[in-house]
Amino acid sequence: MLPSATALKYFVAVAETLNVRRAAEQLRIAQPSLSIAIQRLEEAIGVSLLVRYKGGVRLTRAGEHFATKARALLAEWERVCSEAAKHETEVRGRYVIGCPLELGLTAVPESLAKLLRIHPDLQVGLVHDTPVRVTEDVVNFKVDFGIVPEPMRHPDLVIKRICSDEIRMWVGDGNHPTQDPQSGQAVLVYDPAVFWRFVDAKRKITFRRIITATNFALVARLVAAGAGIGILPNRVAVALGTAGMRPLSQDLTSLSHDICLIYRSDAQRSPAGRRLARDIEKTLREAIGSGAGLGSDLMASESERRQSSQHVNAQAVGQESVGVKAGGRFQHLQSGATEWNRLPAEVANL
Repeated sequence: MLPSATALKYFVAVAETLNVRRAAEQLRIAQPSLSIAIQRLEEAIGVSLLVRYKGGVRLTRAGEHFATKARALLAEWERVCSEAAKHETEVRGRYVIGCPLELGLTAVPESLAKLLRIHPDLQVGLVHDTPVRVTEDVVNFKVDFGIVPEPMRHPDLVIKRICSDEIRMWVGDGNHPTQDPQSGQAVLVYDPAVFWRFVDAKRKITFRRIITATNFALVARLVAAGAGIGILPNRVAVALGTAGMRPLSQDLTSLSHDICLIYRSDAQRSPAGRRLARDIEKTLREAIGSGAGLGSDLMASESERRQSSQHVNAQAVGQESVGVKAGGRFQHLQSGATEWNRLPAEVANL
């Protein structure tokens, strides 16, 4: 059986005083209790550490060696306990932060730079995955903090809303039939994770073909290249797009989603964990902002452009009967729960 730190402390006190009674007084324990503790320590290691005589005790050779090692062990134990306490109260060590790639390229860099300045002993590992998988990894203790749009609810998760972002349709600057809602050749470019929540049963466009991509950054590049009309959050489009991207029409917007910080309440209950959570939330808010400025300036300039060029007739687009066409097949999209629930399967079969 391994001796306890208390047993080592008792022995060192006896070794320094060479008197059990005085050592017991210093330790503020009863002398018989100290004597029993020393005897049990000797039995545990299998050697005699003390020679007892009428005037007190003296150390055996084994006792002298053991006393030196015991002092070193106690010093190391105190250091370990001190370090553990610092990790409880001070932000230090490695934390894993998960987010989709587009947030990793836009919001996280500025936030992380500030965090590293605030906490010089902080180490960070970044992982990128879909919002659903990042949320699952936080729940399963694989990721400490997640930054995701519209996280799924879970009883063990703390969800802090950072900001809202508007999702809309985007096109390139050129005259491409694939990006003209009235051409009959329009192509839809989207991430399936957000498309089903975006579709508005009252305003639709007829899309001849569909391109799916599980990455907003790739959707933005395809849109800028003229491949089709993309569904993108404003912030992603502005941050990852090029000068050749603009919103299709302000009137077609039908969805806002919340960008949130998530973490397990039980995993971050220490003072250090709670402080880091607050600092991540604060630096994210500073990096992302309120959500009003980034898209509004862009939309204002787009409104002026539309008025001058009359490139898009918003009223005509709003009155169209809309569906999704692919490979010559046409599936009219109706409002109502029955058709809505069948929509993913129908498009998957196109």
